[in-house]
Amino acid sequence: MKKLLVQCTIAIAMVACTDQPVQENEKESAVPSSRACLAAELLEANLLKDPTLQARMDEIERKTIEAIRSGAVARINEDGKIEIPVVVNVIYRTNAQNISTAQIQSQIDVLTEDFNKTNADASAIPALFSGLAADIDIQFVLEAVNRRSSTRTSWPASADGMKKSGSGGINPTDPSQYLNIWVVNKIVDSFGDEVLGY
Repeated sequence: MKKLLVQCTIAIAMVACTDQPVQENEKESAVPSSRACLAAELLEANLLKDPTLQARMDEIERKTIEAIRSGAVARINEDGKIEIPVVVNVIYRTNAQNISTAQIQSQIDVLTEDFNKTNADASAIPALFSGLAADIDIQFVLEAVNRRSSTRTSWPASADGMKKSGSGGINPTDPSQYLNIWVVNKIVDSFGDEVLGY
Protein backbone atom coordinates (compact mmCIF):
# COMPACT_ATOMS: atom_id res chain seq x y z
CA MET A 1 0.00 0.00 0.00
CA LYS A 2 2.82 2.40 0.85
CA LYS A 3 4.47 1.91 -2.54
CA LEU A 4 1.17 2.55 -4.27
CA LEU A 5 0.74 5.71 -2.24
CA VAL A 6 4.29 6.84 -3.02
CA GLN A 7 3.91 6.00 -6.73
CA CYS A 8 0.54 7.72 -6.88
CA THR A 9 1.97 10.80 -5.18
CA ILE A 10 4.78 10.95 -7.74
CA ALA A 11 2.40 10.32 -10.62
CA ILE A 12 -0.03 12.96 -9.35
CA ALA A 13 2.84 15.43 -9.08
CA MET A 14 3.86 14.61 -12.63
CA VAL A 15 0.30 15.00 -13.91
CA ALA A 16 -0.15 18.21 -11.94
CA CYS A 17 3.18 19.55 -13.05
CA THR A 18 2.58 19.55 -16.77
CA ASP A 19 3.20 22.83 -18.55
CA GLN A 20 -0.46 23.75 -18.91
CA PRO A 21 -1.73 27.32 -19.01
CA VAL A 22 -3.03 28.46 -15.65
CA GLN A 23 -6.04 30.65 -15.15
CA GLU A 24 -6.63 32.33 -11.85
CA ASN A 25 -9.31 34.71 -10.70
CA GLU A 26 -7.17 36.27 -8.00
CA LYS A 27 -6.14 39.80 -8.99
CA GLU A 28 -3.44 40.31 -6.39
CA SER A 29 -0.55 38.83 -8.39
CA ALA A 30 0.47 38.52 -12.00
CA VAL A 31 0.19 34.85 -12.93
CA PRO A 32 2.60 33.38 -15.46
CA SER A 33 1.11 31.55 -18.44
CA SER A 34 2.76 28.33 -17.31
CA ARG A 35 4.49 27.12 -14.20
CA ALA A 36 7.29 24.67 -13.47
CA CYS A 37 7.15 21.60 -11.28
CA LEU A 38 9.63 21.15 -8.44
CA ALA A 39 9.11 17.42 -7.79
CA ALA A 40 12.41 16.20 -9.29
CA GLU A 41 14.47 19.07 -7.88
CA LEU A 42 13.10 18.67 -4.36
CA LEU A 43 13.61 14.90 -4.40
CA GLU A 44 17.21 15.41 -5.53
CA ALA A 45 17.81 18.04 -2.83
CA ASN A 46 16.25 15.83 -0.15
CA LEU A 47 18.38 12.86 -1.24
CA LEU A 48 21.51 15.03 -0.95
CA LYS A 49 20.41 16.34 2.46
CA ASP A 50 19.52 12.94 3.88
CA PRO A 51 21.73 10.02 2.86
CA THR A 52 19.29 7.56 4.48
CA LEU A 53 16.30 8.67 2.38
CA GLN A 54 17.05 6.39 -0.58
CA ALA A 55 17.33 3.37 1.71
CA ARG A 56 13.98 4.23 3.33
CA MET A 57 12.36 4.62 -0.08
CA ASP A 58 13.81 1.26 -1.16
CA GLU A 59 12.44 -0.37 2.00
CA ILE A 60 8.96 1.01 1.29
CA GLU A 61 9.24 -0.41 -2.22
CA ARG A 62 10.29 -3.83 -0.88
CA LYS A 63 7.48 -3.96 1.71
CA THR A 64 4.91 -2.87 -0.84
CA ILE A 65 5.93 -5.56 -3.31
CA GLU A 66 5.75 -8.08 -0.47
CA ALA A 67 2.27 -6.84 0.55
CA ILE A 68 0.99 -7.04 -3.03
CA ARG A 69 2.37 -10.55 -3.53
CA SER A 70 0.89 -11.77 -0.24
CA GLY A 71 -2.51 -10.26 -1.01
CA ALA A 72 -2.30 -7.90 1.95
CA VAL A 73 -3.45 -4.90 -0.06
CA ALA A 74 -6.33 -3.95 2.15
CA ARG A 75 -8.77 -2.20 -0.15
CA ILE A 76 -10.06 -3.90 -3.27
CA ASN A 77 -13.45 -2.74 -4.57
CA GLU A 78 -16.19 -4.87 -6.12
CA ASP A 79 -14.66 -4.30 -9.59
CA GLY A 80 -11.32 -5.70 -8.43
CA LYS A 81 -9.62 -2.29 -8.47
CA ILE A 82 -7.19 -1.28 -5.74
CA GLU A 83 -8.66 1.64 -3.84
CA ILE A 84 -6.36 4.46 -2.80
CA PRO A 85 -7.98 6.41 0.04
CA VAL A 86 -7.27 10.14 -0.30
CA VAL A 87 -7.30 12.97 2.22
CA VAL A 88 -7.20 16.46 0.73
CA ASN A 89 -5.87 19.27 2.93
CA VAL A 90 -7.05 22.71 1.80
CA ILE A 91 -5.29 25.76 3.20
CA TYR A 92 -6.93 28.94 2.02
CA ARG A 93 -6.67 32.69 2.58
CA THR A 94 -9.76 33.85 0.68
CA ASN A 95 -13.19 32.28 0.25
CA ALA A 96 -12.43 31.72 -3.45
CA GLN A 97 -9.39 29.63 -2.48
CA ASN A 98 -11.49 27.44 -0.18
CA ILE A 99 -12.39 25.10 -3.02
CA SER A 100 -15.59 23.08 -2.74
CA THR A 101 -15.73 19.40 -1.95
CA ALA A 102 -17.48 18.94 -5.32
CA GLN A 103 -14.45 20.46 -7.11
CA ILE A 104 -12.10 18.24 -5.12
CA GLN A 105 -14.20 15.17 -5.96
CA SER A 106 -14.13 16.07 -9.65
CA GLN A 107 -10.33 16.09 -9.56
CA ILE A 108 -10.25 12.75 -7.72
CA ASP A 109 -12.50 11.39 -10.49
CA VAL A 110 -10.08 12.74 -13.13
CA LEU A 111 -7.16 11.00 -11.38
CA THR A 112 -9.06 7.72 -11.43
CA GLU A 113 -9.85 8.18 -15.13
CA ASP A 114 -6.20 9.00 -15.92
CA PHE A 115 -4.87 5.99 -14.02
CA ASN A 116 -7.35 3.71 -15.78
CA LYS A 117 -6.95 5.17 -19.26
CA THR A 118 -10.63 6.05 -19.38
CA ASN A 119 -10.03 9.78 -19.67
CA ALA A 120 -11.67 11.49 -22.64
CA ASP A 121 -8.33 12.56 -24.12
CA ALA A 122 -6.61 9.15 -23.84
CA SER A 123 -6.43 9.02 -27.64
CA ALA A 124 -4.26 12.16 -27.58
CA ILE A 125 -1.39 10.51 -25.70
CA PRO A 126 1.84 11.32 -27.58
CA ALA A 127 3.21 8.37 -29.56
CA LEU A 128 6.32 8.34 -27.36
CA PHE A 129 4.16 7.38 -24.36
CA SER A 130 1.20 5.58 -25.94
CA GLY A 131 2.77 2.15 -25.47
CA LEU A 132 3.14 2.83 -21.75
CA ALA A 133 -0.40 4.01 -21.07
CA ALA A 134 -2.57 1.33 -19.49
CA ASP A 135 -5.50 0.65 -17.21
CA ILE A 136 -3.76 -0.14 -13.93
CA ASP A 137 -6.90 -0.90 -11.91
CA ILE A 138 -6.61 1.88 -9.35
CA GLN A 139 -9.49 3.90 -8.00
CA PHE A 140 -8.90 7.00 -5.89
CA VAL A 141 -11.50 7.42 -3.13
CA LEU A 142 -11.97 10.73 -1.34
CA GLU A 143 -12.06 9.90 2.36
CA ALA A 144 -11.86 13.36 3.93
CA VAL A 145 -11.23 17.03 3.33
CA ASN A 146 -9.41 18.99 6.02
CA ARG A 147 -9.59 22.78 5.84
CA ARG A 148 -7.62 25.55 7.49
CA SER A 149 -7.80 29.28 7.04
CA SER A 150 -4.45 31.07 6.81
CA THR A 151 -3.20 34.61 6.29
CA ARG A 152 -0.20 33.38 4.31
CA THR A 153 0.11 34.53 0.72
CA SER A 154 2.61 31.84 -0.32
CA TRP A 155 4.31 28.64 0.82
CA PRO A 156 8.01 27.90 0.20
CA ALA A 157 8.25 24.43 -1.32
CA SER A 158 11.57 23.64 0.34
CA ALA A 159 10.13 24.10 3.85
CA ASP A 160 7.05 21.85 3.47
CA GLY A 161 5.28 24.25 5.86
CA MET A 162 1.84 23.39 4.47
CA LYS A 163 2.38 19.86 5.83
CA LYS A 164 3.05 21.01 9.42
CA SER A 165 0.43 22.44 11.76
CA GLY A 166 3.18 24.24 13.68
CA SER A 167 3.97 26.20 10.52
CA GLY A 168 0.35 27.09 9.85
CA GLY A 169 -0.32 24.04 7.70
CA ILE A 170 -2.15 20.77 8.23
CA ASN A 171 -0.38 17.66 9.46
CA PRO A 172 -0.80 14.60 7.22
CA THR A 173 -3.52 12.12 8.10
CA ASP A 174 -1.91 8.71 8.72
CA PRO A 175 0.33 8.55 5.61
CA SER A 176 0.67 4.78 5.96
CA GLN A 177 -3.05 4.49 5.15
CA TYR A 178 -3.96 7.60 3.14
CA LEU A 179 -2.61 9.50 0.19
CA ASN A 180 -2.49 13.09 1.45
CA ILE A 181 -2.76 15.98 -1.00
CA TRP A 182 -2.32 19.63 -0.02
CA VAL A 183 -3.99 22.48 -1.89
CA VAL A 184 -2.63 25.96 -1.12
CA ASN A 185 -2.96 29.39 -2.68
CA LYS A 186 0.63 29.67 -3.96
CA ILE A 187 3.85 27.63 -3.82
CA VAL A 188 7.17 29.33 -4.47
CA ASP A 189 10.63 27.97 -5.22
CA SER A 190 13.86 29.11 -3.55
CA PHE A 191 13.96 32.17 -5.84
CA GLY A 192 10.42 33.21 -4.90
CA ASP A 193 9.02 32.22 -8.30
CA GLU A 194 5.59 30.63 -8.32
CA VAL A 195 5.39 26.96 -9.29
CA LEU A 196 2.48 24.64 -9.99
CA GLY A 197 3.40 22.02 -7.42
CA TYR A 198 5.66 19.23 -6.31
